[in-house]
Amino acid sequence: MRSLRRIGWILVACAAVLAIALAATVRTYRVHGPSMEPTHAEGDLVVATLVGGLAGPTEGAVEVGDVVVVDATAAWGDTGPEGQTVRVVKRVVAGPGDHIDCCTDGAMTRNGVPVPAHGPGGEGLDQRFEEALGEDEWWVVGDNAAESNDSRTHLAAPGGGVVRSDEVVARVRWAP
Repeated sequence: MRSLRRIGWILVACAAVLAIALAATVRTYRVHGPSMEPTHAEGDLVVATLVGGLAGPTEGAVEVGDVVVVDATAAWGDTGPEGQTVRVVKRVVAGPGDHIDCCTDGAMTRNGVPVPAHGPGGEGLDQRFEEALGEDEWWVVGDNAAESNDSRTHLAAPGGGVVRSDEVVARVRWAP
């Protein structure tokens, strides 16, 4: 009987440690607006793992093609209606050391190769830009590019639309 009770306490302790670890590294975020359609619809809840800070370094945690959560307040100065921090869900299309430009043959390119479209309006639209990303810089775009406020639409912001590694909050892992 004692051994069963002891095993029970060990299982409870393991479950508590696992719950604390998950609470420290996993978050849910709601998608606002149509910018990530068709991948994620407005109102979708996504599950993401934190990157940077206590969760560990951003390097290696995020790659081109990943969907991430960006602190848009820190990256571009965006704020909510009452001045609150804004977090947005976007796709990484270029990373450290990459050269991104628009619009070669009507499309955004990364290191001279067209960036694949993940939704409607995947082109760079009418904006012209060219950016060489530094060692901790990222370029993010919504899958529904025509309806997205992202790196392209913040070219005039401090930093020119670039998202620094410490402004990437989390990497989306799952969405229902």
